[in-house]
Order: sequence, then C-alpha cells, then structure tokens
Amino acid sequence: MSYAFTPVPDPGYIAQLRDSLKPGGLLVFEHYQMTTFHVPGATRAGEAAKAFSHFKILKCEESVQRGDWNCRTRKPLVRFVATR
Repeated sequence: MSYAFTPVPDPGYIAQLRDSLKPGGLLVFEHYQMTTFHVPGATRAGEAAKAFSHFKILKCEESVQRGDWNCRTRKPLVRFVATR
C-alpha cells in the first residue's frame, strides 16, 4: 500500500496509478474540493471522478467531513474507491 498527495487532475500521474494497479487492484482516493478556500490541487465537484474515468469507480462521495490527512476541521472532500 502506498500513499500520495498530488494535484488532481494530473493525467500523467493518473495514468501511472492505473498502470501500476493489477487488474482488480483497488485505489482509495481522498482529496479536498475547492469551495471558499483554496488548497493547491483541490478539485471542483465532479472533477475527480472525471479525471479517474478510466477506472471503475465502486464508491464515490462528495461531502463535508474531517479528512484523513487533516482531521481537525471539517472541509469539503471527495472520496472514492476504484478498481482497474
């Protein structure tokens, strides 16, 4: 298992992720969404799912929660699980 924090969408990085997964391998994704605050690489609503359209997305949620990376405050997040 590995973790990475990278701007989305970065097509080259997304292609590397897909190519590195074995068929049936899982990708677990969490990132901030851009709203009234700006985080480098934050996505707009629906943007992350489009960027990962070459994966089969098993679960996707966009909501305001405490993130796994910074659990002190609630922020708009996108989270999903996808497979190759």
